[in-house]
Amino acid sequence: MAGLQPSRTVLPNGVTLITKQTRKTPAVTISLALRSGAVADPPDVPGTAHLLSRVIDRGTQAHASCKH
Repeated sequence: MAGLQPSRTVLPNGVTLITKQTRKTPAVTISLALRSGAVADPPDVPGTAHLLSRVIDRGTQAHASCKH
């Protein structure tokens, strides 16, 4: 189908964009997918994702944690 042909662009930083323009609806939809978790840890620092998951909501002495 001619109407279902998205455009694929790879930016210089490696981010891949898949876009499709339509003039029928005045709206924007954004979907984001990221490589995450242990599978995305750099080889020289395993455990980074686990450490982040344990400390991201803790805050520091200078900055309070953000809890809603």
